[in-house]
Amino acid sequence: MDLGMASYFSRFRQTSPGAPRLLDAGWEMDVRRFLERDAAVNLFMLSWLESYGVAPARAGAFQFVALPSEGEAIEAVGLVITDRLVLMDAPERADAEALGRWRAEGLSRLGRPEERLHHIVSRAAQVDAFWEGYTSHNARLRHPVLARLASPQLMSVLEREAWLARFGPPEQAEALCPLRQARAEELDAVFLASAQMHREETLEDPMTQRPSLFRNHVRHRIQTGRSYVWFDDQRRLVFKVDISAQSRYGVQLSGVFTTPQRRGEGLATRGVTEICRQLFEQGVPRVTLYANTHNEAAARVYARIGFEPRADYKTIFVATT
Repeated sequence: MDLGMASYFSRFRQTSPGAPRLLDAGWEMDVRRFLERDAAVNLFMLSWLESYGVAPARAGAFQFVALPSEGEAIEAVGLVITDRLVLMDAPERADAEALGRWRAEGLSRLGRPEERLHHIVSRAAQVDAFWEGYTSHNARLRHPVLARLASPQLMSVLEREAWLARFGPPEQAEALCPLRQARAEELDAVFLASAQMHREETLEDPMTQRPSLFRNHVRHRIQTGRSYVWFDDQRRLVFKVDISAQSRYGVQLSGVFTTPQRRGEGLATRGVTEICRQLFEQGVPRVTLYANTHNEAAARVYARIGFEPRADYKTIFVATT
């Protein structure tokens, strides 16, 4: 072990077991190995790690935190992005709860106890435990933290091998629809479709809640080639899907949306199948996504394509007032 890594391990061992600690760049290999235990479920965090590393170039952009054991092992990992989004892999309930308390206590130490996360998403049991730790610390506040919406979800995976067994080589298959990357001049159409999907899924209207921020988010997805669209012959957007994470571990899809006027025609099945075909043609090893459990139509679409359920997920959207 080199002296740099020895100093990291030494500092990590000095912390109390069960006490979450922020990680430095030297922990990248350890975090990656921990998350690779289930690369499909942890695909978003692994992709973030691959793109940005453990330590942000700009303070406050994100934080990787881990719980140490008495030795050098990592027992749980959490990722906080811009103080708003939390993801985690904390197999033990006590560890997930400790991450929640760590987040709330950290804000208290900074003199920002009233600040709120925006949403927490991971395996359902871990989200519930994190939420218990996060809210119990804040229970004494004048305005305690409340959940605006808690959405049970199912996370599913389509492995490349399963695709090949079912459909054959993707490069030999015909395109099922004219799905392609969105263009800059199509921002308005993609923005409106994304806003409608967001309202349906989260019960929050981005047209009234910071619309410029939401529009910039949609623009960024288009600029980075992560928004795919299908327009009909009249130049009307009928289907869209986004890429929320992409790395050597695979791709995570999000934002699957069919315009209401065309639902029930099989567009989602064709659209999701087509983006999977394109991704597998590029060599992607797997495609993952998660959907609300009450969305039975979406579940049928994904099962028809070959997605296999992998984990019970949950998203808690935090009330801001």
